[in-house]
Amino acid sequence: DTAQRLLVERGDLGAVPALLALARDGRAEARARVAALWTLEGLEPRDGAALLPLVDDLEPHVATAAIRVVESLATRPSRGGALGARLVRALDRAPASTDAPEVALQRALTLGRLTRGAAGTRTLLTLAKRHGQNPIVADAVVAGLA
Repeated sequence: DTAQRLLVERGDLGAVPALLALARDGRAEARARVAALWTLEGLEPRDGAALLPLVDDLEPHVATAAIRVVESLATRPSRGGALGARLVRALDRAPASTDAPEVALQRALTLGRLTRGAAGTRTLLTLAKRHGQNPIVADAVVAGLA
């Protein structure tokens, strides 16, 4: 926690490559990978798209954190909509077999925040078909339709 705080407070962008490597390392402990993701979020790396492959990570905690971190980076005013659009595409094409309940919930919340119009409704409908039996995910899908 202290290392994360110091890296973010100092804005140490030199740590970004090592943090990316740790976040991507499937052999590393999930807790360390998640801490690396949140440290990256605090550092606001220029290439948030480098985190997109992690939204489909087989470790649910890593996938959930990656979705949330990329959403956070994508919704910053300086980013424009390109990263958000890429995140939506990644979430839309993700295989249902990798969706743990917590990942499905974060997908619903993120899609609800980033998508609008008919395309967004279709994306949320697909998620509802996959995970609508989970009442929390169903609530998140309905909230996203607003």
